[in-house]
Amino acid sequence: MTINGVERAPLVTDYERWRRVVIQNPINVVFWRMDDTALTYPGTVDLAAKTITLNEKGAFTIKQLAADRLVLDGTLEGKTLHLETTYFDRDRFLLVNRGFHWIQELPFNR
Repeated sequence: MTINGVERAPLVTDYERWRRVVIQNPINVVFWRMDDTALTYPGTVDLAAKTITLNEKGAFTIKQLAADRLVLDGTLEGKTLHLETTYFDRDRFLLVNRGFHWIQELPFNR
């Protein structure tokens, strides 16, 4: 991730850098900071035009380099951003692939 042309190292103490970009539906985009706090922006994701517009806060263009890689370039709240992302399959989440259990007969240590 770069902010205003300056590359940001993935440090947990960096409040300005993001850890994840989550797009679950075409009307919201959630950016997770390195300390796992979330920034939710209402907006529009248009895959045909390859754009993400965040209601008067900013906009991004989408480039798909590979099936599992997206690059987002744009501005948000006056900052120029460049993000290189990797797709994380939903089936890799523990709650999805293991299932939910109200009661655990045996301890589950990952």
